[in-house]
Amino acid sequence: MKLRLITLAFISVFFLTAASAKKKTTAPVNDRQQWVELCYRIAAPVLENMSKGELQKNMQLELSPTWDGRDKRVAYMETFGRLMAGISPWLALPDDDTEEGKMRKQMREWAVLAYKNAVDPDSPDFLLWETKSTQRLVDAAYIAESFLRAPEATWQLLDETTQKRYIERFQRLKIVRPAYNNWLLFRGLIEAFLMSVGEDADQYVLTVASNKINEWYLSDGWYSDGSEFALDYYNAYVIHPMYIEMLEVLNKHHFWTPISTKLAIKRMQRFNVFMERLISPEGTYPAFGRSVVHGSFPDTCHGSMEIRTARRNEQRPGAQRINCRNEQYVQSGRKFQRKRVPPIGICRSSARPFQLLYQQRQFVHDFFGIHAIGIACRSPVLERCSRTMDITESMERTTISY
Repeated sequence: MKLRLITLAFISVFFLTAASAKKKTTAPVNDRQQWVELCYRIAAPVLENMSKGELQKNMQLELSPTWDGRDKRVAYMETFGRLMAGISPWLALPDDDTEEGKMRKQMREWAVLAYKNAVDPDSPDFLLWETKSTQRLVDAAYIAESFLRAPEATWQLLDETTQKRYIERFQRLKIVRPAYNNWLLFRGLIEAFLMSVGEDADQYVLTVASNKINEWYLSDGWYSDGSEFALDYYNAYVIHPMYIEMLEVLNKHHFWTPISTKLAIKRMQRFNVFMERLISPEGTYPAFGRSVVHGSFPDTCHGSMEIRTARRNEQRPGAQRINCRNEQYVQSGRKFQRKRVPPIGICRSSARPFQLLYQQRQFVHDFFGIHAIGIACRSPVLERCSRTMDITESMERTTISY
């Protein structure tokens, strides 16, 4: 009898323990922690190497199969510029003793040294500021954008010699003739930066850029990229974010513009509605238009809105699809298979194999290189980390309500 009771008691304890274990669920992944880790994973290889003057030595380039023959060293400026344009708002957060705070402090220290090496003629990582290719205008504009987005974490931390070198390099770009499309913003943003630090800015360039972009506005949140409309993601890549950033500087310095910053932000909010609805349940964007292998770059407008206060209290359902974009990027582990640097290619669903560049020739233009690593950082991956709020709450404030 005693043996039966002991046996029953043992069985009862066993099943109760098993039932209790089933009730225990895995703690939900902290969105912010996941985004910060992805931020660090993308940016650390670039900044750590460049801070030591070893980026060009250690970064293995991957170019388009139809590379147009320009100096391949443009890839280093492309990578660094886009990376810093995305990461600078996050670096501006105050230091703390959290794991994220430690990462941020380390990245900021690396970034300051990398900025210095980028314009130091004696550094192995001196960037390609002098080249026949007009691409240098584009890449320099992203560096200028990083200074505008968070001067306290970038420009103001540089020594006087480094600052003078950047001003000199930006001024030399006045001879570069931009294409008559979104490239007007690259030239305009550099001039806006010069204005922001008290240097002489080309007011004619600023007038043309601010007027033409506004004239190219079609309706419903969409700009034409030049005189003819092209259905691609360049409204997200360049036009909306850079136009607003240029207008912010001009309005601050009482320079006349055809529209207010407030109106430009409302246009971007409307555009964000379309972008968010394009995200599939598996976290992907449709593959159409130029530069489609830019990966997470179409999310730039969502991130750009996140570092502004104009979108407060504009909550809506469905914002989790944006976070699904991040999940989809993280799960594609092969993006980081070579020297911790993601190769070029379209990040596919986890249900299908990730296809590398040589399998996607029809998507890759002749100017594409591995600078896509920096483009990933122009997305909300880093920009959303610039806020101290919870990431889920942050996403619910990104665009206007339905």
